[in-house]
Amino acid sequence: MYSLQPILILCIIAYAQAITILFDGRIPKGTRPTDFDNGVTAYNPKFVHGQNQTWNDIINTDTLPSSLFDGSEFQALKLSLTDSSIFVPNPAVIQNGFRRSELLPKSGAGLTSGVTTFHFSLMKDPKNPLNLAHEYQLVFIEPNDGTHVFEIKYGTAYQNTANPPAVDKYTADTLRLM
Repeated sequence: MYSLQPILILCIIAYAQAITILFDGRIPKGTRPTDFDNGVTAYNPKFVHGQNQTWNDIINTDTLPSSLFDGSEFQALKLSLTDSSIFVPNPAVIQNGFRRSELLPKSGAGLTSGVTTFHFSLMKDPKNPLNLAHEYQLVFIEPNDGTHVFEIKYGTAYQNTANPPAVDKYTADTLRLM
């Protein structure tokens, strides 16, 4: 008996290679953290990290395992979120309830129209556990109107109040697709 699986796999590979890539956010091998500050990468050097931080402070590319999509041309990166990663959009608005470090494309043209496929990978670092009392928006797509197409969150839901909510470890330690 013959299997159709090899033919199906070849068809999927051929289709994937024929798709026009609107934005390739993979990081070429040899990219240094300072390249993110200098605008050398596909990402906007101005957005978004904590006050008085640079990308060089929070990105690490040294000896990280590659993802399945990296191949031999690309490398993984690690973004550090610390208590310095508090986003301050203006002096009157300090977002203390969550930590923020976002790599945003230099240009968002065409990224949120038509049919789009996103590939990303996430990995917990047991040596650097996240503080479950804070909310982390790990992946999200935000068109120019500020809405979110989807988002993956982790930690305790952000509430901009003086009294943070109690941490429910079971709920907080779960990825949430919104």
